Amino acid sequence: MDEVPHPVTQCDAGQSDGTAVTLAYDTGRFPFAPLMCEELGISSFSELPIGDPEDTHAALAVNRGFRRQLEQTPLDGPLLTTFREFMSFVMSPLFGPRISHTQRPVLRIQIGQSPSISAPHRDVDYTRRWDYINGWIPMLDVPADLGLRVETSYGSGDFRSAPLRYGEFLLFDGGALEHYSPSNRTLSPRVSLDFRFTPRQPSALAERLLSARPPDIESRHVNPRTQDTRAGAS
Repeated sequence: MDEVPHPVTQCDAGQSDGTAVTLAYDTGRFPFAPLMCEELGISSFSELPIGDPEDTHAALAVNRGFRRQLEQTPLDGPLLTTFREFMSFVMSPLFGPRISHTQRPVLRIQIGQSPSISAPHRDVDYTRRWDYINGWIPMLDVPADLGLRVETSYGSGDFRSAPLRYGEFLLFDGGALEHYSPSNRTLSPRVSLDFRFTPRQPSALAERLLSARPPDIESRHVNPRTQDTRAGAS
């Protein structure tokens, strides 16, 4: 595959301290949505079920079932091959050629009319990795009421939504900033891919994302409100 242009910064995701940034990529070169549909055996995300607002436990079970199914996505299949190409041709030029990342991204589905799939948490409380930066790629347009909630500053407990369009992705300091998914009260699913990576050399973007970390951040206690014990519940 030929090298692709760098993504273009769209906005700072509403964060006042630069700890999150929204970038754009070419969905023609990296067609995550149709490849995800292919993996699920559907032609459109509109075919996904809708939960019953009166039975949140059943809706949550459906979301967890999709999570287990997607954990079996073949590493050499079209979807995860495209993910690796995205990391090589989009992410590496942004952070330098020496970038390491999780081999398998987390593929998530939150069906319409279903509760939150993660409580507020910092990823470091599970991974113990302070060097990770988070990436979040929605496969459908995400309005403000469905956007990932990310802390506006470290330890503030003040969250803002990150609405995105398909073809945009969010980078943020998910290791040290609390974040969570809101309940989905719409009739549409929220479908996404998230990953963690570590730049191995200095870059302006890494500096922008991490420079606001408080000096004592690594000595702060584990978040007692965290409920999901799996790493990276976005």
